[in-house]
Amino acid sequence: MLDESLQYMLRNDLYDFSVDSNKMDTSFTTYISDYDAPFIFSEWKGNSEDILTTLHELGHFTNYYHNAEAGYSASDSLDLAEIDSQALVLLMIDYYDSFFGKLADEAEADVLIDAMYSLISGCMEDEFQQTIYKNPDMTLDEINALYKDLAVEYGLDEVYGYEGTEWVLISHTFQTPLYYISYAVSMVPALELFELSQSDEAAAKSTYFSILMRAPYASFKEVLEQNGLSSVFLDSTIQRIAAIVDQST
Repeated sequence: MLDESLQYMLRNDLYDFSVDSNKMDTSFTTYISDYDAPFIFSEWKGNSEDILTTLHELGHFTNYYHNAEAGYSASDSLDLAEIDSQALVLLMIDYYDSFFGKLADEAEADVLIDAMYSLISGCMEDEFQQTIYKNPDMTLDEINALYKDLAVEYGLDEVYGYEGTEWVLISHTFQTPLYYISYAVSMVPALELFELSQSDEAAAKSTYFSILMRAPYASFKEVLEQNGLSSVFLDSTIQRIAAIVDQST
């Protein structure tokens, strides 16, 4: 399924991976209804991040190609959509030698650390967004202080250092409020699929493609249950996910 969608994309030039100072600094996959075809737009940086971004967007592209009725439906769960992308990046780890050569091990460690960051920062950004949208009269100083305090509470300030003004760089806060939590929620099943792939690659791929081919309007909980994946709302699940990342890095 993945090779079919990839070949279709390459054959029909359904991508823009060019480097251009006039391009929007972002990456996304959309669906061109008049052509019944998905399209990837990406502003490349000229570094290894381009590879991971392409794999991420290829997950969305493959879902749109095989199952546009569900994948591109406005009602499709964002939590499910981000499994499409984030799980593919993790499932491709065994092929990183082809992409990164002698730096494959470092790339794998970086991806798994980024997975943990997505879990933590997704929850932090969501708490931040919920607070500021519930309190529209907050001053700029109050918003900055809140962001700094949350970074400390979530342990990110200790690792990255925060001034409290970094929230302005999160475009989702302005364009798609309360989207960011989907990166955290979807990362849990994505890491479960990664763990499964280390012992049974065929089963992991089968489960991944089953998720891609979900029914229109299917709920996040329903799809996870149908595919034998754990609830993201159980402490035991989160503890297991943390152990997966810890052991793998």
